[in-house]
Amino acid sequence: MGGAIRPRVEESAEGVVLDNGRLHLEVSPALGGRLTALRLDGHELLGPRRTGRFDQVVRVLEPELALPAAEPSWSVRELEDAVLLEVRVPPTTAMPCTAVRSYLLAAEQTCVHLASRFEHAAEHPAVALDQHRVVCWLDPEIFTHIDLEDDAFGTPWRAEASRLPTPEDLRRGRTVMDATTDLAGTGSASARRHHTKYDWAVSLRDHAVHGLHGHLDGRRVGAYAVLADRSTFNGGPDRQDLTAHQTEDGPVLLLEPQATHYGSRPVLLRGESARTYGPMFLHLGWAEVPDGDDAVDAPGAAARLRAQAMAHLGDESAARLYDRAKPAGWVPSGQRVRVQGTVTRTGAVPEPVGPAELSAAGVLVILSESGVDAQDTAGGCQHWTGLGADGGFRLDGVRPGTYRLTLREDGVWDEHVVDPLVITEDTSLDLHWHRPEPTEVLWRIGSPDGTSLPFTGAAAARRFASTAEYPELFPVGITHDVDDPEAPWYFTQPQTTGAGPGMPWRIRFTLDEAPAPSARPRLRLALAAWSLTEAVPNPGVPSTLSIQLGEAAPILWEFSGDDARGAVYRSAAWGRRFRRDLVLDPGLLRAGENVLTLAVNPGGALAVQATWDALQLELA
Repeated sequence: MGGAIRPRVEESAEGVVLDNGRLHLEVSPALGGRLTALRLDGHELLGPRRTGRFDQVVRVLEPELALPAAEPSWSVRELEDAVLLEVRVPPTTAMPCTAVRSYLLAAEQTCVHLASRFEHAAEHPAVALDQHRVVCWLDPEIFTHIDLEDDAFGTPWRAEASRLPTPEDLRRGRTVMDATTDLAGTGSASARRHHTKYDWAVSLRDHAVHGLHGHLDGRRVGAYAVLADRSTFNGGPDRQDLTAHQTEDGPVLLLEPQATHYGSRPVLLRGESARTYGPMFLHLGWAEVPDGDDAVDAPGAAARLRAQAMAHLGDESAARLYDRAKPAGWVPSGQRVRVQGTVTRTGAVPEPVGPAELSAAGVLVILSESGVDAQDTAGGCQHWTGLGADGGFRLDGVRPGTYRLTLREDGVWDEHVVDPLVITEDTSLDLHWHRPEPTEVLWRIGSPDGTSLPFTGAAAARRFASTAEYPELFPVGITHDVDDPEAPWYFTQPQTTGAGPGMPWRIRFTLDEAPAPSARPRLRLALAAWSLTEAVPNPGVPSTLSIQLGEAAPILWEFSGDDARGAVYRSAAWGRRFRRDLVLDPGLLRAGENVLTLAVNPGGALAVQATWDALQLELA
């Protein structure tokens, strides 16, 4: 940035001002590093609350330790062409770890880079970090529309519904769930009857940009979250999370690296430990409204704003900036490595599951936290990429450490796992993945891809009360005849419905002959989620899925109290995945008709639901 002028810094008892001539920030260390002003070319973009903040949801897991109150401190690091402000919030009794909140502003840029770090001391009680995010409450008089790509399933709807209800619409409406309002009778211009933040969730696998935009000074102005590097996030490539929505205080833009909304695991901080998130950044920009653009929705201008934000993806100048500024927890580029390799696959071939939009094809290569499933990554870093047509892959910017490497493919039951995989330098791997084929597949429902998308109802899951149709469609449960290609199967099986207890589901199948006594029947079960049926606090009560073949005693698949999380009631078709293989007594299968009965948490007090991915009965 030759000739660039360093942003101006002003420090006072009221806070710290960062200003590069176009972007003006005011940060209050006394309020924990809260953003109290955000101006683009002289225009204030924050709403009446004048708030942008880092926040977190923390649970103290051990006996509380009374800690004395202490004031936050801050430091400013001035570079030739940038300024880094770091606010250190000391530990408290309620949150016994230090929080470091970083704002990095470069010359001439209209984006602010954000990072955070939690530092836990050995003498403090352990904590679980359930959620961490940056929240910006923007001006509702300016920001009227949301910009988020549609999911890779279902009928596209987000462009048509991009106009947000107003805060007054929400105040006039009826709250029906947390962050969910019934707008009927309010006169709202919103395209949807219910406004809920959960409809605007998205899978993070390929997602990197979302934002809010509106009309200001004869142009379109946008505020966009840019998640260029998701390696410090939790939950692996299948995690879903929130992006933006309207509130009674104005629209909020979210940058959420850590969350457990859809079943992802919390970060555990105990002993001498730390967790770093980011950097990620908030991009602000203008777009002229092209001739012929709709005056209210301005889709052409919105597309230009999105393109501005997308241009930051793959921009290596950001990493060079971080290398020079050294925000807390940043691992310099020169200490990072490349992991690449080739994969040879033999054995089982995946079966197609239906329309291409229902399932992402191909092999996924995942580096994640060692010792746990990739979806449970919380304390470590994560990287993923698709396998090329030549069988090759490459992951750049990997921090040295110990990882789990996972290969998985939609439609293939088994994964290939290398754990531990110690990465200390540039690494090249030659991997052979053999997928064993069963002797005979007796029947299969669905195809294992971690979602419920091929099944009835799943493609329309991004809506409030997405399962309300179930009692009317299936008042006595489901009986699925495996030989009938039109046999029904719903995407989620509830324990209870609005009409009362949910009825068991039955799978009916016919065998020409009974298996030989030496046969090894195996029932493979894959759940896309095991979740609560409504928005209530998780009481930590265990639950079960009952699997019964014929008149034999049921087999109970047991789930811990923490396994049942929010997923389907949060407008989703999947959450945290579960799989189990059951080896059956061959004597339970007989020539002629057989019935497999599935019942969700029979007799249990906790109302849960089983969201199905796939089921398969095979002779192994």
